[in-house]
Amino acid sequence: MHTFKIKNTLYPIILLLSIFLLSCEEETEESNLRLNIEPRQDQINKYVSENLTFNISAESNTELKKFTINQKSIDGTIVLKDTTIEGKSFYLDYFYEIPLLEDSTEITLIFNLTAGNNEEYSMARRFKILQEEELLDEITGNTIHSSLSGGLDAFNFKLKQPLSSETQPDSLLHIKDNSIENINQNNLSREFISPAGYNFVRFESMNYPQATQAMIQNAYDSGIKLDKIKNIQNEDIIVIGKNNTALAAILITQIIDADSTLNDKYLFNYKMKN
Repeated sequence: MHTFKIKNTLYPIILLLSIFLLSCEEETEESNLRLNIEPRQDQINKYVSENLTFNISAESNTELKKFTINQKSIDGTIVLKDTTIEGKSFYLDYFYEIPLLEDSTEITLIFNLTAGNNEEYSMARRFKILQEEELLDEITGNTIHSSLSGGLDAFNFKLKQPLSSETQPDSLLHIKDNSIENINQNNLSREFISPAGYNFVRFESMNYPQATQAMIQNAYDSGIKLDKIKNIQNEDIIVIGKNNTALAAILITQIIDADSTLNDKYLFNYKMKN
């Protein structure tokens, strides 16, 4: 008798639960608009010279009716696309040309899908428009000598000139040869230090001819920061910076390491923002 009462109690609970699940399933089926847009990032930064293709797909359990793309910015709203749909699925590769707007202008693309029953579903992609960075000018034909040569053995990139570590304060010596007599003797150390407290990042994969300030900064941010750079070779690319800010990218063009120290020197070019 006790078991019979438990079963009778469970029946209405199970019945109510079944009705609830069925009603949820029916509601889901009635409002099942699915919209997928690649790329998926909500915030995208793009230069004015760049473009982007959106891969768009949509599905529904009911007939689809319309798909639109609107562009919103400080200049107002522009309808980029307004197309009628037939069927329960829709696919589109939409080529978006980045508009010629001022640097850091923010725009929003609204993708809107409408079903036959006028149900709507929207997604947004936000852009920040960046101006194309100019290529940095190259300062060529720079030289620093061995610290054992008696010549100008250091360099200041802001002054754009070589200096002597014997006569100038450390704060001006961005890079300096680190040749030490009892260690290197007649050989060039092939090592830079920075008495001014700058760091070095060796970055051989940088596209030096096409370098921009952003490219130099990215190389500095992603590299291993060293307080000295060793084993310097011809064609090495070295980024110098301090704290979180990159200063310059150095290209070693030639290393002269003669029998004596008098003419030992580094020849290099560099790029930096004026």
